[in-house]
Amino acid sequence: MSRFNRPGTEKEQAKTVFRSLQKDTSPVELTLGILPSGASYLLIEKLQVERICAVENLPHPLRDSYLSCEGFESLSPIYFADFDELATKLTRHAPKKGQGHETDTSQANRSFSNPSEEHYMLYLARAIFEQVRLLRMIVQNPKSNFEHYQVFDSSRLSNTKIISFAYTQWASDGRPWTERQNKPTAKHLDVGFAVAKDSNWRPMHDKAVHMYNSQNAMLAQRGEEKADFLPGTSVTVNPDTLRSRIQEVFAEHLQDTNPTVLLVYNQENALKVLQAYGVVTDSWQKNGLRDLLHPSRSHRTSYNDHSTSRPTQGYRRSSRSRSPQRNGGRPPRTRSPAPDVRRFPRGTVHVIDIQNLVTALFHGDEKSLNDVARKFDLPSSGWNAARDADTLVHIFRSMADGPSIDQQHELRARTLSQLHQPGPSTIPAPSSSTAPDDDDDDPNDIVQVSVNGQKRGYYSEDSDYEGDSD
Repeated sequence: MSRFNRPGTEKEQAKTVFRSLQKDTSPVELTLGILPSGASYLLIEKLQVERICAVENLPHPLRDSYLSCEGFESLSPIYFADFDELATKLTRHAPKKGQGHETDTSQANRSFSNPSEEHYMLYLARAIFEQVRLLRMIVQNPKSNFEHYQVFDSSRLSNTKIISFAYTQWASDGRPWTERQNKPTAKHLDVGFAVAKDSNWRPMHDKAVHMYNSQNAMLAQRGEEKADFLPGTSVTVNPDTLRSRIQEVFAEHLQDTNPTVLLVYNQENALKVLQAYGVVTDSWQKNGLRDLLHPSRSHRTSYNDHSTSRPTQGYRRSSRSRSPQRNGGRPPRTRSPAPDVRRFPRGTVHVIDIQNLVTALFHGDEKSLNDVARKFDLPSSGWNAARDADTLVHIFRSMADGPSIDQQHELRARTLSQLHQPGPSTIPAPSSSTAPDDDDDDPNDIVQVSVNGQKRGYYSEDSDYEGDSD
C-alpha cells in the first residue's frame, strides 16, 4: 500500500475517494490516526487503496509509500457523508503554502508541532478519546472484524466493565497544604460509585453505592445544597467503615479476569484519594486504552518521540514484508502476534480521566463537574457523589457515541444547549466487509491519503476550531 498522492485539489481528491469507495448513499468510512502528541492524520486502509487504483485506473503505490500504524496512539473510524465534507477535512490538514516542511504547518496540527511534556496527558487525551469511541463500537458490535483498527480479538472486550468513582471534598477545607496532601480524605463529605456492565453503557442503579462520612456530617458545602439521587441507596458510615467498604467495592468488581474501565474526574487527585483509602493502584493502566485494545502491540515506551514535525514522524514506513525493518535503530517488528500473546492479569483496570477528555473536546480548562454536566444536559445543581459517579458514566457514553473528536467539538460548540448522542444508526459501525481477508495482507499497513482535516457539516469553511474555547 502507499500514500495516496493523486494530483489535483483537495476537492478532486475527495471526489476520487467517493467515486471509488462509496456504497449507494452510505457515508464513506476512513481511518483517523492520532499520535501521542495529539496530531491527527487521515488514513486509507490497504484494500481501499487497491479499490481506488482499480476504479481510477491508477498505478499501484510504491512500496516505500507504505505506512505502519504502529506509532499511532489511536486508530478509529471517521465518516464522511459526501465529498465536500472530505474535501474540507483535507484542506484543513494541508500544509500552508510557501512554508517548509520541517514542522506540520496545517491548520489542524500546527498546535501539536511542539508539544510540552508538562501537558502530555492533555495532548494524549485526543487519542484516548478516539480509543473510547473504538471500544464503544466494539462492545456494540462484538462479531464485527476490527483488524483494520489493530484489534485482533474483539470478543475479549465484550465483557468490559465500566465503573466510576466520585467524591465530594469540603470546599471550605482550610487545613495547611501539607496536611491536605497527607490526608486527602479527611474532609470528604461522601463518596459514590456507579457501574455499567451491559453493552448499552448505562448505569445500573441497583449497583450504585453512596456513602456519607459521618465524621463530616455537620459540614456545610459553601454555596451548594445536598442533592437527592436514587433515594434509599445512601448510607452513613464512620471513616473506618468507609475505607473498608471502598476496598470491598473494588475487590468485588476486580475478582474476575474481565477488564475494567474506571472513570474519574481529575485522575491525579482521584488516584491519590483511592490510595489514601487503601486501594492499591500500582498495576493499573493510567494512559488510556491502548493496552486494552491492542495487547499485542509494543508498550508505550516505544513511542517517546512526541515530535510531529512531519506527518511521517511518530510512526514508521514499512515495506509489504511481514517483517519490515524499523527506522532509527529500533529492533525489527514482525507481523502482529496472536492476540493471546499478552494476557490480562486478574482485574486489570484502565483509568480514564473524564476531565482531560472533556478539556480536549471543548478546548477549555474544565474545572467543575457540575459545569461539564450542564454541557451534556445532565443534572448539575448541588453536591452528591453518587450522582457525580452516575454523571461520569453518562458523559463517557455520550462522547463515545458521537463522531470523531474534532467533528464532535464543532457539533457540540454549535449545540451546547442540546443533548447530542448519535447512535449506531447515525454513525455506522465498522463492518467485516471493510477488513482485509487476504492472508498476505498485513493489517499493520495503512496508507496516508493526505494530511488530515476537519469535516464540513461539523466544521464550516471559515471556522478555526483551533481558537475555540468554552
